[in-house]
Amino acid sequence: MYKHYSTSYLYRKRKNLSEQILSIAPSIIRGSLIETYNSTTPRPRRQGKGAKYYLSVSQKGRRGAKLEYVPQYYKEDVEHYLTNYHRLRDILETICSINREILRRRDRL
Repeated sequence: MYKHYSTSYLYRKRKNLSEQILSIAPSIIRGSLIETYNSTTPRPRRQGKGAKYYLSVSQKGRRGAKLEYVPQYYKEDVEHYLTNYHRLRDILETICSINREILRRRDRL
């Protein structure tokens, strides 16, 4: 992926990505936001009722996912934190690709 770029460019790109990590790192959360409705309410009347939100997190070695209730006023924050988590994973994957290319060139990491 980075074969055609200079090594100095790769170092700059990696440094820039590392700085991005520092800016988003404390504002992350892993999981999925699930929206639920009361199933006993007839479908036409559901719109009047508010949705309930849960953060679903699966953990290694545990069966099933852990659900944590998310109040309506935290919904946007949780969505933002989930987006940051995915951005952080993408950044880490890019840094790993850059490091593999630098290693392939036998240059210092």
